[in-house]
Amino acid sequence: MMTSFWNGLGDMFTAILSIMPTLGNIPNYLSVFVIAAFFIYWTRKLVIFKRNGES
Repeated sequence: MMTSFWNGLGDMFTAILSIMPTLGNIPNYLSVFVIAAFFIYWTRKLVIFKRNGES
């Protein structure tokens, strides 16, 4: 049972990694955008907390 799980997981990653070259830099741009959005969101929250005098 566990062997089929690990083989299935390996097959899934093989399929995903075979698609990656055709996508080019899109995953890189997407991850940079998501990280930047979370950074801006968290920075805004920190400014709001500081403005309200919260720790």
